[in-house]
Amino acid sequence: MRSLLFAFLLTGVAACASGAAQVADSRKYVHVAYCSMGERTTIHVTALLQMHGIPSQIWGSVAYTIDVPEEDVERARRILWDEAVRRPFDVAFDVALDDYTLAEADPTTQTLNLRRELMIRQVAYAADTDLGGVLRQEEILRASKKFPFVISVESTAYEYLDEDFRYKSAHEYWIILGKEADSESHRLHFAARGGGQFVEYWGGFGEAYDEP
Repeated sequence: MRSLLFAFLLTGVAACASGAAQVADSRKYVHVAYCSMGERTTIHVTALLQMHGIPSQIWGSVAYTIDVPEEDVERARRILWDEAVRRPFDVAFDVALDDYTLAEADPTTQTLNLRRELMIRQVAYAADTDLGGVLRQEEILRASKKFPFVISVESTAYEYLDEDFRYKSAHEYWIILGKEADSESHRLHFAARGGGQFVEYWGGFGEAYDEP
């Protein structure tokens, strides 16, 4: 997250509109914080501020900036900060280019060394769970043809506020795959929510698995 934010700040990537609600009024909107580009986070921020009567505009490319009416900046910053303390999520409050605080949850790691096709037969990885949804995602299916073993899973649990102002659970995952047990070959990054109904692929790195 820190590297993504620096990339955004230093390179001046051209902004593109996100799926967040755009506000049609004449007030001056100013920057209050940055957040990650995951849909879960943008939904959460929009709903959280709206619940307190603060409209927002969320936009960006590598990282998203959160803009609110100028008169609401301090209140919005306090609301976002208090929420990050209670329920960590990807938000950054910049004081200067090299001086900001990130609020992030701590990940947990499961060492598995199991074949993916055997894992999805277990109740713990059913299709109606976040991790089960990830294990059935198209990119995982492609990668597991070459790397059939799930070596380990790094997961971070979150709560987010949905459009109806209800708190829901969500997860961020790093799935480490290998050709055989105890052999890391590739890492894939995902976000999932809604019991595996909504899965976002955030990229990965390691040995290539697509045929040329």
